[in-house]
Amino acid sequence: MPDVGVLVVSWDGYADLWQPFFRFFFRQWADCPFSVYLGTNSRTFDDNRVRPILIGKEVDYCSNLIAMLERLPHEWVIPWVEDFLPAAPVDTQRILAIIEYAERTGVDYANLVALPNEVSPVFSGPAIVDSLGEMPPDAPYRASMGVGLWRRKSLLRLIVPGETAWDIERIGSRRSAELGYRCLCTTLSRRADPPVIVVNGIEQGRWTRKAADLLIQEGMEAILEARGVASRKGLWAMQAYGLARYHLVRVVCGLGGAPARRLLGTMVEHRKLARLN
Repeated sequence: MPDVGVLVVSWDGYADLWQPFFRFFFRQWADCPFSVYLGTNSRTFDDNRVRPILIGKEVDYCSNLIAMLERLPHEWVIPWVEDFLPAAPVDTQRILAIIEYAERTGVDYANLVALPNEVSPVFSGPAIVDSLGEMPPDAPYRASMGVGLWRRKSLLRLIVPGETAWDIERIGSRRSAELGYRCLCTTLSRRADPPVIVVNGIEQGRWTRKAADLLIQEGMEAILEARGVASRKGLWAMQAYGLARYHLVRVVCGLGGAPARRLLGTMVEHRKLARLN
C-alpha cells in the first residue's frame, strides 16, 4: 500500500463542519485504505478513525498547513478542505492507480476534483492516467488546495508562511512551474467524471443550497442554523457568473493558445480577475 495520508485541513472556527464532513466522507469512501487526519488548533473530533494533528494558536493558512504537514508521517498527502463534502462513492482503485502513476513518473500534484464551471480542465492536456491530463507550465490554477494528491515534500516547498489558500492558487501556480513540478488535472472531456466528486459546502460564510439539501436529507438541518443558507438569488447569480466566465476562458484560450494562457495567468496573479474556480 502506498504511503499516503488524508489530511482534512481545518481550524477550530470550522468545528461545526466536522460532523457533516466526516459522515459523508466515511460513507462515500468506506474502504479508504489510508490514515485520516484532522488538522486544527486545539479541538478534537470524537471518532477513533480520525487522528488529530493539533498545531495550537492560529497563525495564517500556510503557516498552519506547514505545521500540519511537518507532523504528517507520510510521503504523500491528500489535503481535503473541510467544506468539500463527498457527494458520490470514491473508487479506491482509481485513486490507487493515480498514486502508482505519480510515484512511477515523478508527478508532484494531481487535482482529484472538478467543480461545476471550473476552468482548470480548459488547460489540461489529454488524459494520461484515469481522467487526468498534464497542466502546461503557463496554466493558471495548476496548483490548488481543494482535494488533491500531493507529494508532501513538494507541497512544503511550494507554500510560503503568511499566504492564504487563495494565494497558493493565485501565485503558487507560477511557483510550481518555476520549481519544475508536474501537475495533473481532470481533462475537459472528462470533467464530469473526476476521481472525487464533492459539493462545495460554504460560500461567503453561508451554506450553499446544494450542501443544505444534503444536510436536510441526512436530518442534520440544525447544523444550518449557525451559518444560514445562501439565498436562491445569490445562487443563480453565482451560477450565471461562473458559467459566463467558464465559456469566456474557453473561447479566449481556444483562440489565443499559449499567449492567452499566460495573459490569464498574469491577470489572476495580479488580482485582475476574481477566483475562477
